[in-house]
Amino acid sequence: MNLSGISSLGLDFLDYVLFRPWVDRDDPEWIVCSSDVMHGLAGSRRLVVQKKTHSVEILNVLKVELSGILPFEIRLHNLSLHRACCIRPFISDELKALVERRHILFNNRSIKLLSLIDRPPLSGREAKFLRDDYFNSRDCLNSSVPANHPMREEIIWLNSRKPHAFAKLDKYRPAAEEIAKSLDRDKAIHNLDTLIRLPHMQALYTHSEKSPRIFTYGMGLQGISKVVRKELFGPTAIHLDLEAAQLAIIAKVWSVSSLQELLRDNARKGAPDSAWDLIIRPIQRDFPQIGKKHIKSLIYPLAFGMSKKKLNQISLDQCELEFSRLSKSSEIISDIMVAREERKNKIKSDGKMIDVFGQTHRYIEPKFANGYSDNARPLMAYEAQAYEVILMREAVRYCMNHPRLSLDLLIHDGIIVRSTEKGKTDGFIKGITSAVGDMANKIDIITRLLVE
Repeated sequence: MNLSGISSLGLDFLDYVLFRPWVDRDDPEWIVCSSDVMHGLAGSRRLVVQKKTHSVEILNVLKVELSGILPFEIRLHNLSLHRACCIRPFISDELKALVERRHILFNNRSIKLLSLIDRPPLSGREAKFLRDDYFNSRDCLNSSVPANHPMREEIIWLNSRKPHAFAKLDKYRPAAEEIAKSLDRDKAIHNLDTLIRLPHMQALYTHSEKSPRIFTYGMGLQGISKVVRKELFGPTAIHLDLEAAQLAIIAKVWSVSSLQELLRDNARKGAPDSAWDLIIRPIQRDFPQIGKKHIKSLIYPLAFGMSKKKLNQISLDQCELEFSRLSKSSEIISDIMVAREERKNKIKSDGKMIDVFGQTHRYIEPKFANGYSDNARPLMAYEAQAYEVILMREAVRYCMNHPRLSLDLLIHDGIIVRSTEKGKTDGFIKGITSAVGDMANKIDIITRLLVE
């Protein structure tokens, strides 16, 4: 197979489709090619922020260029069905064989980056261009944040810091890459992709219209594995996480009294057990093979509105158990499912959802008989995430008011900080955890910010 002459974008697209595709959950034959995906591959992610996307045009160009290598069908996005633009590729036996050979080389760690062909590392000039282009996005990112966004002030502050303070962290990247190589294949691919293509250790942040959360721009630092993250940010970094935040949030927001009381009683005793242990123990009486990772894989999508059909599929894949059997073994999970349905119906009857920041989000009636084209589930996800944001906003504000505490990375339910003043670490930890704890008490969310 002759791959010479293919453009850099064409090669990146092939690598995405063949090695690291984002598969449509409803139909695995289709691969998501949203504006974020396509402009990310094309190096024009700034156009997504500016809402000047032309992802279909990019796909049409690639369809012509790759017609003899990877022909594909395009399915346009459908806003009513909450469905992104996708492609269905037709992979020849010859291409499948090449993909398999590259997988073998990667699994043996004979190649560092899983790609269809070997590519030379970036030259110093190319790396500088990418780095400069990355930081030139600051103004665009800051100006695009809506005036009423709950994290507007924090995003602008995060993006306005000087990059030299983060440059010293780059020395930890090789060790982080070694840790990433030791992970299973899919995790290794994601982590190595992120580390190798990282333009700079300083994260820039952007907002999303679909979520109150803020996201790292142009790189996946928020999504790298915890063990890799710990190596990447060095020995002086302090890693803090909200404890079982989504459990605590849905207990409050959906009025799951049994879960709320369980968490409150545990907190009164000084939290001798983790919230996850409290949920898992009754289940393990019937299904001893079920652990924390299994329940977490279900609770997060459950909290963010995933349908029962998809929850059941995750339960079968992760737990080898039908979700209905799992929920019957747990009074808490059964109560959560009932409360979730009640909350969804309340949003529909009210015609709106008012988030913790006091902003109103309108309910949109379904346009099709199947009922899946309404926005009740996305509103429930937004509502839960908004509580997470208001808690983590206190951590960011603490760093804003304490210049000697460097905020190295904000994660959705966690944060990585570093004291730049000797002997102040313990005081900073106490201060930042207290700031988040005070807000948690104020809005009655039974969680706390803990050092990992």
